[in-house]
Amino acid sequence: RLFIDDVLDTGSADDKFYDLEVRDSLVFLFFKSGLMNCYNLYEKTLLYKANPYENTGNPYTANLKIVPYKNYLYQLRNSYRDLGSVVRFNISTRAWETVFISTWQNALTVDNDGICRVSSPMGIRSIDETLKENNLISEFQMADGRIIETEISTQYKDSQGGLWLGTVNKGLLYYHPDRFKFRKFGPSFFETSNGNGLNSHCFGYNKGEILVGTSRGLFVFSGNENGLSLFPGIPTDVICNTIFQDSKARIWLCTNNYGVYCIQGNH
Repeated sequence: RLFIDDVLDTGSADDKFYDLEVRDSLVFLFFKSGLMNCYNLYEKTLLYKANPYENTGNPYTANLKIVPYKNYLYQLRNSYRDLGSVVRFNISTRAWETVFISTWQNALTVDNDGICRVSSPMGIRSIDETLKENNLISEFQMADGRIIETEISTQYKDSQGGLWLGTVNKGLLYYHPDRFKFRKFGPSFFETSNGNGLNSHCFGYNKGEILVGTSRGLFVFSGNENGLSLFPGIPTDVICNTIFQDSKARIWLCTNNYGVYCIQGNH
């Protein structure tokens, strides 16, 4: 059913609707200009508007990623001039905070401990909830002593506290806090005839297994030493974009070339 029919009525002819987020009885709509409209979910009435770039103009119009955490709405924005920014909105106080400003950033996540992680060509940055601790890791020490420098394209924290990092053309990096060093799963660990150009785009979790969406298929890691196998029923040349799990434990895989898949169990 139709929620509201004038969603694009923002006062600007070239403004575009980018994303939305629902928190309890509030619906937040996000636009290219930086404008955020807040509606009552049930009455469909506009409660207020907010824009962190209201006085300066928004230079970050290339893309937008929204991540909710407690009373915060984190948003990652990039510009076409290789600029990147993360800000957050406090729903309770209706105040904006700048988390950090840098160059182009790839992915944004916030875990259950309030740690905000942002991946980029420079590595991965971790910022605590107070915004006082801000650490960038650009060199990754492997368990065998090697040091690797690589672009991080995406990240995922699993139920065991392990941190998975997707890379550009170098497979996966895995870090467990009890071991203090990274382990590398290079392209040769993936069930593919040619690992060149295999970029990791997204992660998910399905019945005890880690899902890895890449530029060359959807892969499954079962925790053994046999590497990552292709997920059955998904084309091997699929270009994965996003993995999302809904409240009924269904996995939704968004792709660039095959539309959207709904995965239930192993099908």
